[in-house]
Amino acid sequence: MRRRRMISAISVLTLTASMLLALGFAPGVAGATELRFCGKVDVYTRPTALLAGTLKVGPVLLVLAPGADVSSRVEVGANLCFDATINASGKVTDLDVRANATSSLTVCGVVTSLARATASATGSITINGVHRILAIGSDLPATVRQGANLCVDFTLNAFGQVSRATARANATSTLNICGRVTAFAAASNTSTGSLTLGGRTFRLAVGADLPASVRAGANLCMALELNALGQVSGGSARANVTTTVTVCGQVNAVVAATATSDGRLVIDDLPRSIAAGERLSAQVRAGAFVRLRLTLDAFGRITDDVVLAVGVSRAAACGSGGAPSPSASPSA
Repeated sequence: MRRRRMISAISVLTLTASMLLALGFAPGVAGATELRFCGKVDVYTRPTALLAGTLKVGPVLLVLAPGADVSSRVEVGANLCFDATINASGKVTDLDVRANATSSLTVCGVVTSLARATASATGSITINGVHRILAIGSDLPATVRQGANLCVDFTLNAFGQVSRATARANATSTLNICGRVTAFAAASNTSTGSLTLGGRTFRLAVGADLPASVRAGANLCMALELNALGQVSGGSARANVTTTVTVCGQVNAVVAATATSDGRLVIDDLPRSIAAGERLSAQVRAGAFVRLRLTLDAFGRITDDVVLAVGVSRAAACGSGGAPSPSASPSA
């Protein structure tokens, strides 16, 4: 019986040493090492003052040194996170325990690096500049691969490591919008931000990076890049300098703008965009002869119109000289 116990203890020590080597630890060198892991306790034998104990959480199997102080919360079936200090002999001398409280984080963008976790080692992933550690034993969908453009919903353990994830394609779009920035809270690599521009509020995706000119009070025109969740993932900005032009002729076509998409105005076969959210005067309709003073934003889109004349013919609307040459005057 005594011989059998010795063989069992040697087997546990050998397995523990192998696990530590796989995890990148080197038992036998000076100093202690740290190991963080989370999960449900499968096997637990409390150490005594003279005898070592054992702890198995998923693929992680450790020997608890005699006399090691272990929290009373550690029991088979408990879902916990452990911060273990391991001595040069491969035994745990100190074990901090906390509840495995999870949180979530959604990141969209291109996967620029990926090293999958295994049953004995952590991994890592970088999406759109946001870097995360993959917990030991965590599994990502097969669609998560280097170069893929995705939105990934991460579940994080109490150490902020990814314990599991779901993924979907990141269908992006672009929105041009002008106005004054009335509120701005930058995003970080761990939280979203917000931007209120031209009376509209947008959520900034985790890791989103906007130009330095984006600040409260600035009057800007921005080309916002939106991810599959409708969050701003990036964008460019320029000063919102408007230009006034006078045009005259027959209206060939009018496509009204909506709250989220630009419209279109064609006068004498010359097309212009109507900024999203803007409405033209009722006299501006297909077939009408009109003379207009248009205000254009930095993208060249119509943001305002003033009807100067309406006639039954080009001459009636524009005068005997026909359509005047467009005259432009910029204004801030």
